[in-house]
Amino acid sequence: MVYQPIYHNLHSVATCLAENFDKVNSCPLSDLSINIRGELTRDGNSILQSLKCNQTFTFTLNVQDVNVVNKRCDEVKLYGVDSSSLKEAFTKFESNCSRVSKLSLNWDNPWNSSEVDWGCSAGGVLAKFVSLATLSLSFNDYGGWKEGILGGLWSGVAQNTSITTLSITVNSYRVEAPGEWIPALWDSLNRNTSITTLSITWNIYCGMDTDWKSALYCGLKENTSVTALSITENIYCDMYGDDYDAVWWGGSEVNASLSTLSIVVNNYKNIRGVWVVGTPRGLEDNMSITTLNISVNNCDASTSADLTQSDAPQADSNDRCAPLPYTSAENVEKVPSVEKSPSAVPVTNVSKKPLDNQSKMPTQEMLEDLFPGEKSRIHHHDICDAGCTFSREEISRKLEANKGKKKEKLFNHAWLCKADIAYCAASGYWWPVFVEGEGVYCILCKKHNVHSTQNKQEKFSAEPSVRFKSSALVRHLNSRTHNEVIQLEHTQRGSIFQREVSNRKAAEAKTIECVMRNLYFLMKEEISNRKAAHLNELVALQGGEEIKYFQHRSQRVQKEMMLALGDAVCNSFLPDAQAARCFGLLIDDLTDIAVQEQMICFIQYVDKKASKHTKFLFTTNLLSGESSSANSPTIKAAVLQGLENKSLDTRKFASVCTDGASVMTGEQNGLAGLLRRDFPAILTFHCVCHRLALATVDTSKEDDVKYIDNVHNCLRQVWQLLENSPKKMATFIKIQANVNTVQLSAKGKKAVATKLQKACKTRWLSFEASVKSVKKCIYPLLLALKELESESATAGGLYKKMYSGYFLGTLYLLGEVLPILSTLSKTFQKGELSYAHIKGSIGYAKAQLNQLLEEAKKTEFIKNLTADLRNGPLSATNIELTQSDERRLANLKVKYVTSLIQNIDKRFSKCQDIFSAFKVFHPGLIPRKEHSDFKSYGEADVMLLAKHFFSNDVDQFMAEWHRFKFDLIDFQGDMEFSLRQLCHSQKQYPLLSEVAEICYSAPVTNAWPERGASAVKPIKTSLRSLLKDDMLNVLLQVSINGPTLADADSIIQDATKHWLNDKSRYKLKRVNQPRQPPKENAELPRAAFFSAATQTDIVIDLNKEAEEEEQSKEQEAEMIVAESLGLAGEDCTEQNISDEDSGLDSVSEDEF
Repeated sequence: MVYQPIYHNLHSVATCLAENFDKVNSCPLSDLSINIRGELTRDGNSILQSLKCNQTFTFTLNVQDVNVVNKRCDEVKLYGVDSSSLKEAFTKFESNCSRVSKLSLNWDNPWNSSEVDWGCSAGGVLAKFVSLATLSLSFNDYGGWKEGILGGLWSGVAQNTSITTLSITVNSYRVEAPGEWIPALWDSLNRNTSITTLSITWNIYCGMDTDWKSALYCGLKENTSVTALSITENIYCDMYGDDYDAVWWGGSEVNASLSTLSIVVNNYKNIRGVWVVGTPRGLEDNMSITTLNISVNNCDASTSADLTQSDAPQADSNDRCAPLPYTSAENVEKVPSVEKSPSAVPVTNVSKKPLDNQSKMPTQEMLEDLFPGEKSRIHHHDICDAGCTFSREEISRKLEANKGKKKEKLFNHAWLCKADIAYCAASGYWWPVFVEGEGVYCILCKKHNVHSTQNKQEKFSAEPSVRFKSSALVRHLNSRTHNEVIQLEHTQRGSIFQREVSNRKAAEAKTIECVMRNLYFLMKEEISNRKAAHLNELVALQGGEEIKYFQHRSQRVQKEMMLALGDAVCNSFLPDAQAARCFGLLIDDLTDIAVQEQMICFIQYVDKKASKHTKFLFTTNLLSGESSSANSPTIKAAVLQGLENKSLDTRKFASVCTDGASVMTGEQNGLAGLLRRDFPAILTFHCVCHRLALATVDTSKEDDVKYIDNVHNCLRQVWQLLENSPKKMATFIKIQANVNTVQLSAKGKKAVATKLQKACKTRWLSFEASVKSVKKCIYPLLLALKELESESATAGGLYKKMYSGYFLGTLYLLGEVLPILSTLSKTFQKGELSYAHIKGSIGYAKAQLNQLLEEAKKTEFIKNLTADLRNGPLSATNIELTQSDERRLANLKVKYVTSLIQNIDKRFSKCQDIFSAFKVFHPGLIPRKEHSDFKSYGEADVMLLAKHFFSNDVDQFMAEWHRFKFDLIDFQGDMEFSLRQLCHSQKQYPLLSEVAEICYSAPVTNAWPERGASAVKPIKTSLRSLLKDDMLNVLLQVSINGPTLADADSIIQDATKHWLNDKSRYKLKRVNQPRQPPKENAELPRAAFFSAATQTDIVIDLNKEAEEEEQSKEQEAEMIVAESLGLAGEDCTEQNISDEDSGLDSVSEDEF
């Protein structure tokens, strides 16, 4: 039973309870709540004190003690607690803290209580509860809040470890600091570890002070127990957009326990303005919330709130009203004509449709141009509705003006929406524009800058009208001046040139984006930019008619657009590279078609998601400056300058990979040595692909296997012999086709025939490809060389070398060995290769080579050759394989494979100790926890890493390693997996994760710069040899880093926006000189029809050439107009008369 008596009958209620107490004890009563507000009389107080609680329910009141007499105390409810009884009320049930499971507290005017009461009584008792599971708090605020007043209460909540459900209800009846209870609440929740469900209900009966907002941003950042949060706001007062901001959710982006979030806002009054209740701040990064409910219930029809995203631009403080749909001439009858008295309009700020909206109506563009910088003070039908009111400043100014004897009539905002006053049917415009602090303008009269033909006044055009009467507005609508302006407007609209300019303006964005897409296609496909004009013509012929409006056709503009595309591609990854904690560079040099020494540079980094990326960064001509040689100082200066141009922090420069040239890898004067002087901790790598190629070349040059090098030279000479002579190539193809008994045309035979591959020592896979092609067509090749012997001594010499069993046996030997090296080289060329893969790949290749030396496979290639010579494809050659050849081939195989393994070990064993120390991150090498070596595992390697990278934090680095070992042993994967996990653990292991990122981002292969060098060749050809560094850079950016055309929409849009913002715009000056409209039936001078370059308010984009031509035509037209109007040349120059002022049509120059 809940009874809330009024003040004058408290005594009778107490008497009634006392008389019927026996009946209460006999009924199955489990819950009795009495809420008494006010003072009790002495008799009523005595009667209530006589009540004894002998139920399972414990009744507690300001004047009532708790007496349970060995009964269980399940629930306690305190009602009517105020400052006079706060301490006393808590002490009455403090002895029952070990038995109460549910506590409900209701306070009136909590601000009257002292901080001592809250800290020593409320907070102290709450902290002692050990059985309390549900706490319900209710505050009735009639007098405001004092800062920190509830600190003791929330401190008790924070210390309690049994509360699981917390419910808070706040009734705010005063505007002073209504949110002062919030900061300490959030702080206590961050320290509490038991509360799982939090419910907050806020009933707002007054305005809100915004000082408390920032306190909510801390939110539940550090809380780890709350899983469900429910917030309900009931708004019973008028509020404005700048007074309200739903920021309850701040901090939820880092909270990891919250799974259910519900926010309900019930609006029972009038809310005007931008109501930011969109996507909650911080939820973008939250990873724990699974259920989200945000409800906004407008329970009052007068609400005109604009629901926007929280990250949307905020409305200006002077913006006023929510927009109605755009009203055109077709629906003019639907416009409401509600008229409100200005005196009844409240002083308020409500939202207004912004003038910078993307979907602007023509009137809005005109308002921007006619009233620049005054969008917060203007009122017009297209940006206001019938409920729009003036700003506070305007209302205050009017009220101040009306204090005098002469009352000033206010402008009625409702007139702007009345069709019989504000709509001009002849022109289709809503013509009145009210500017606060000035008066009323006519949008048409101001556009054409006219004045009255009778009194020469410029009211409604250059000067505002301050006669605020509906009759005055109707009079202007029907005036002769306004009708003359309508004629000028109709004349201007009928202009062919005007329509063409309007169409061009409407299609401008789409046209530029279309041209950008065409240029991107050319850049991606490595096609000359001179084809852009032809490609645009092709698009126009296939239906893209808008592209004809594109006027920027000069080479300069085309270059700027291509530079914008390249910058957009670069900016798509550069911010991630700049945000990375470290990065590595891949550097190589090349000579282009213009015989310029180009250095090409790639960057490798790890993003926030621990994913590795390799991107082209820049290329530069090393000899473009003062340096005369591409030596190591020049390369170093170019590298550092390139990093500075890309805004990359050189302190994050952690590793570099180059080829094996001494200018790159030299420890003293090479690039590696110079960089190590400035960056002592930098890691320098010699490309593993180049190492493998050098190991292969070194093997073939040894005396014991010198014949391998002879075979290599022989294959290269055969390729040169046939490649450089069409006649010899035709002979070879013809013989090959005849041997294969294929009857084809000459073109078909050439297509079917196997083409020999060039054997080149500088190309990693060319030797294996050459051996494979020659082995496949060895018999036709021998026949061709035999036939060409009579006319070519080279062919005869090659025939003698190749026509032997030992040569064929060597080809079969290389056919077994080279595929193993080719597979290893392809593995090293993979873009995702890291240090973790090198050792395993080399070990697997060496194991395969060792298998070739086993007895079972040592002579297997000889058996295959013998079988082919007897009954296989080589039986027609009549070549015999002697036993001597077999012994020599067997020895050659052993020596070649053995030497190859030794050279691989030699090339890859020369590795810095710091590289070998990275193996400690491999989860497969760490021993088990119970093993004796687990405690000391990795001590030496980790100490080496600590001294190399963090010499001042060695102890912290070692401590992180000792903790990480217990995580590493649980990882199941390779070394790359453990490195990625470490990169994700920056908070737990700040130093160790940085070393892991250095290792993971360190490049070990120069395959990417080699691909970049290959991309330069089709871009900078003999026909494009004059490409400068800036154009070459953007072309490589798009060719290498750019996405496919289908996925490049975001790149093209960014480039278009960038180009439009940076492109210089040429706009002829607007002339504000008033112009007298023509008289009725008067013949207009033909000279006035010549140029309409500025007759509209649309910016016409012109390049420099077009601008100069237009200016010259404009000057001629001005002279003709001046002569026709009887003006002198100087007067014409001073007045600068243009067709924008006259509003007349235009004709072509020939027609003139």
